[in-house]
Amino acid sequence: MRLQLRGIILALFFLISGSVFSENQDGWHLSTFMGGSMSLPNRLTIKLEDLPDQSINAVYQNKSFSDSHWWIFRLEDWHGENGQGFELIHHKVYLANTNDIVTYLSISDGYNLLYYNFGKRYGDDRFRFGLGVAYAHPDVQIAGRPLFFQKGLTGFYLGGPTIQFNYERLVWDNDIYFVTLDTKLTLSYIRSPVSHNRREYADVPDIAFHVGFGFGSKPKAFNQEGIAKALYFAPLVYPYLTGTYVLGTGLVPAGSHEEE
Repeated sequence: MRLQLRGIILALFFLISGSVFSENQDGWHLSTFMGGSMSLPNRLTIKLEDLPDQSINAVYQNKSFSDSHWWIFRLEDWHGENGQGFELIHHKVYLANTNDIVTYLSISDGYNLLYYNFGKRYGDDRFRFGLGVAYAHPDVQIAGRPLFFQKGLTGFYLGGPTIQFNYERLVWDNDIYFVTLDTKLTLSYIRSPVSHNRREYADVPDIAFHVGFGFGSKPKAFNQEGIAKALYFAPLVYPYLTGTYVLGTGLVPAGSHEEE
């Protein structure tokens, strides 16, 4: 895994060139991130109708570099030292300590976190506070039942609120692109269905640390003429290319995780 991450870093530096630490620019900054997350143990409760309700001191795995890997998309409008904008985190949780009743549980087609961020910039450092909502795409296996899993958009559920505290450090930039190291703490709550019976559900709070290596474009990239304007969107291919050619994963899951 270390060799894979080094390959990502080296690829970025070969793809971009220019003077280090150029001026800040007002306007829309687009960036994407690759990295991973770690969820802390937490209380998982599951409401069932024909079986005893479950209360589990849940231990989670995040599997950030498998199947649909962890990634972040961020679009923000900066003016001077202040910025605001949107961020989407494709976060994943897998229950490690299953039992005889809950034989499989993951929210791994996304424990997706959508934020509206408020940022402050101090030189090469950026701090953010984000308010948002969490969307769940669950895979659940209850003993004696078929796997509960719905493909596509029908499998996403608005789960609950989330907040984040973020610190980002500029590592490299020129007039068009930038590279950053991003860290964050997210605190989230999701109520997710565990079957087609609406009276059955899981309460899945999550406290997680995230670290990502980001590649972004500045407003000047979009202000270029002709086909050069498309270079503004170059960060969008970073998670795809890294997943496809470095990790052997994808942006979206191939199917239910119980089938793996």
